[in-house]
Amino acid sequence: MIERSVFIMLKDEYKVYEEKMKKSIESVAADFASVRAGRANASVLDRILVDYYGSPTPIQQIAAISSPDPRTLLISPWDGSALKLIEKAIQNSDLGINPQNDGKALRLAFPQLTEERRKELVKQIRKYAEGGKVAVRNIRRDAMDNFKKQEKQSEITEDELKMVEKDLQKLTDDSCKALDDLLGWLDAHGLDRLKASTQIMITPLDYRFRIVRNIVTNFHQPKSTLLLLVSAYAGERWREIYDYALAHDFRFLSYGDSSVLMR
Repeated sequence: MIERSVFIMLKDEYKVYEEKMKKSIESVAADFASVRAGRANASVLDRILVDYYGSPTPIQQIAAISSPDPRTLLISPWDGSALKLIEKAIQNSDLGINPQNDGKALRLAFPQLTEERRKELVKQIRKYAEGGKVAVRNIRRDAMDNFKKQEKQSEITEDELKMVEKDLQKLTDDSCKALDDLLGWLDAHGLDRLKASTQIMITPLDYRFRIVRNIVTNFHQPKSTLLLLVSAYAGERWREIYDYALAHDFRFLSYGDSSVLMR
């Protein structure tokens, strides 16, 4: 039988690899958001760096970016000398849109997606997802190499190594499923929904979480819609959590104490 202290130690070591897998998923989500999908989306500029005073600088750090209409981005540099530098960086990128320069700001007009371009984007997005899975599996491989080394050095037993392998496989499967869910959502809703406002109201009665595993949030007032989100995620346990918070004088509202909800 595995001693509890060893079990806790191993679980703590998992967190390093779980965090790396989480970052891989977040990176894929950022890649998805950077895809130009027929509407103005400032995220497409995230990966474009400007040679500003000899330093590669994100556009967002040297200019204000706004969207005057659904298919236009307006880039207004705070330093007028950066205007042509930003223009050059965009032209040299793979964005595929030539900025319009009026001497003070740049405009990016996003054309409607053609069917041919839509098919190219689908391939690109699937490639991003597959790259994320490869990264997740590589993290699992590195983790197993580490734990096998510990087993050879008698730091953990063979039984403990088997438990580690099982748990890491579950982390890997969960992470790959999260990527499949992201891809499935895009397949269901279309590329033009890569970035948009949401009107989803999460309530305990009719919402099912599909990707989220953990939520970090504050403690909310009784009439807050965020309390509906907490109760939808935590189920009836939300009352137990909030009773404890009230009994121990936790601070509520935005600058109060936080809670970590885990499934």
